[in-house]
Amino acid sequence: MGTSEPLRPPSLPAARTVRPKAVRRVEPGALESPHLRALVAWYEDARGADGGWPPRDAFRPEALPPATLPHVGMVEIEPEPFRVLYRVLGSALTALIGGQAVSLRYLDELDWPQRAYFETTWRDAYAQPTPLFLRGLQTIREISFDFEFCALPIGTPTDSRRRYIIGEDYLDLEAWRRAAALSSGRPI
Repeated sequence: MGTSEPLRPPSLPAARTVRPKAVRRVEPGALESPHLRALVAWYEDARGADGGWPPRDAFRPEALPPATLPHVGMVEIEPEPFRVLYRVLGSALTALIGGQAVSLRYLDELDWPQRAYFETTWRDAYAQPTPLFLRGLQTIREISFDFEFCALPIGTPTDSRRRYIIGEDYLDLEAWRRAAALSSGRPI
């Protein structure tokens, strides 16, 4: 698959795919964010010689640079019925949703305007046994900014509930701060 092809998860009809055309899959070497590059370096090291998924207990936040932690989270996916559990999200990830804590909350319980997009992204991630790397344009309250995202699976592909370490960073920091301030009602 080329890096600019739109993603169509096999479990959803093409008409329901809500990913904007401005979001595309990229190779990990194309990531610009130092936070995501640090997360990918940890992941590659944790994979070991066999190249498999790191074990579930391999993730240690202290192994990452402290400035990276606000951009990191952990998600768990239940396949039947399909549900996404946000185990924990860093403060940079929650700033765009008004600073709301979402630890141990399911996606379908959250009143996020981008919920359908997130569900499509998680179905894409679940449908493949490899990490997912995206870059695109996100719009929050009419303010647009470039972002990068990764979902790194841990455990094994046969786990009944798959767990992912996620990272997201915003390449236009000033636009992201304006959007986050509008979402949270306070300066970021």
